[in-house]
Amino acid sequence: MNPMALTHDKIFQMRATEEFLRRIDDWRREQPQFPSRAEAIRRLIERSLQAEKAEVAASDRGPESNRRP
Repeated sequence: MNPMALTHDKIFQMRATEEFLRRIDDWRREQPQFPSRAEAIRRLIERSLQAEKAEVAASDRGPESNRRP
């Protein structure tokens, strides 16, 4: 963990169902290095945000960019 993270990070809490946490725990068990639950949630959110960003960029190019020559 980055020692500066404790200085600059904000605390965030959320409620989650047991099923949601079970799915997170199942995912983290499949990772090469078993991340903490908090780290797993950070990674999954980051993946989702990056995927959404790529999706928006693709849609901004318009339908012509999806056509094959």
